[in-house]
Amino acid sequence: GGGATGPAPRVSAALAPAAAARAAAVAVLAFALLCGGGGLAAAADTGPHPSLIYAAPCGSSTWVQSVTWRLMDAHGRTPGWVDFEAFNPWKNKWVQAEVAKGRPMDEAFPAGMARMLDEETAAGRWVVTKLETWGWETCKKCGSNLDLMGDLVRRGAKVVNVYSSNVLDHKACMLRDCFIKYPASLVWKDNGTDATSSVCGKASNWALRSYSSDGVSRPTFADKRRARRELTKVGFNPADIVQVLEQGLVRDSRRPLKLQRWGFTGFETIPVEDLAAFEHSRDQLERSVDAWTRLLKSLGVEAINTTAVRKDLMEHGWGERPLAPHANTLHNYEQVAAAIRASPNARIRSFLREG
Repeated sequence: GGGATGPAPRVSAALAPAAAARAAAVAVLAFALLCGGGGLAAAADTGPHPSLIYAAPCGSSTWVQSVTWRLMDAHGRTPGWVDFEAFNPWKNKWVQAEVAKGRPMDEAFPAGMARMLDEETAAGRWVVTKLETWGWETCKKCGSNLDLMGDLVRRGAKVVNVYSSNVLDHKACMLRDCFIKYPASLVWKDNGTDATSSVCGKASNWALRSYSSDGVSRPTFADKRRARRELTKVGFNPADIVQVLEQGLVRDSRRPLKLQRWGFTGFETIPVEDLAAFEHSRDQLERSVDAWTRLLKSLGVEAINTTAVRKDLMEHGWGERPLAPHANTLHNYEQVAAAIRASPNARIRSFLREG
């Protein structure tokens, strides 16, 4: 039950020859097996398997998932009709269907996840979704995380680790989206006073009501995100900004280790800045083509049609979203910039976009 949120199937003409070649290869393999021919290696990409984008809040994960859906579809892998956050027990329609049967969450969550994977795989669709863990890690009654990860590994799941490598941008996003907050973390652009209590939490439903998409209902998360970007700037504490950035680097270095503990191997770690570079500058198209090629390979796509990848990127935002200097987005830019420039760590200094 529940409404479908997946992408509409789309066939890429550019991939037609490749699809025909795959079909011919499958026919040859089937004939060889029927005749008892030994020594044939199993195909590396044998059918639908979970394809997971390991991401964190403010890692552009929704955008990455949308583009991945398109590119997987263009390579003959129809994405499943699953939610953007299929690992969130409160958004997964299969899990909620089990809850509706009266099952406790520690039974409903693993049962619903298994049903999702079974049904979508049986229908010939790839479950392409974000492996965002906060939803079920904060669910105290959802059962063992290791059991769920073990089941995914047994099903042949492929994963890619995508993260925001510019820690300054990531922390600013976390503040703008109110995932973390402290006094004066957001200030009004027009007068420089504290806006945090107004634009975060329940008060934001009233303060940002004019940004409601339909003009009637209370503003959605996306409405509030747009409003906060238009109305506020981010404020950091210059005294500890370098320490905050250093902690972010440590956090990022631990992400692959977590995937390995869960049993995943052979995955790529890709900065979202590489994936999105084509949007920021037309000169960076090939950087993004290479990054998306690596992402698809990490998800188990063996034969990448880079022409199709390049065409898709050129048709979706190529050069349309240049990055703004931090002076445009940080309230106390001069103080924060001075602290970052004084860091002996070149990586920390590289986070700052000046001019």
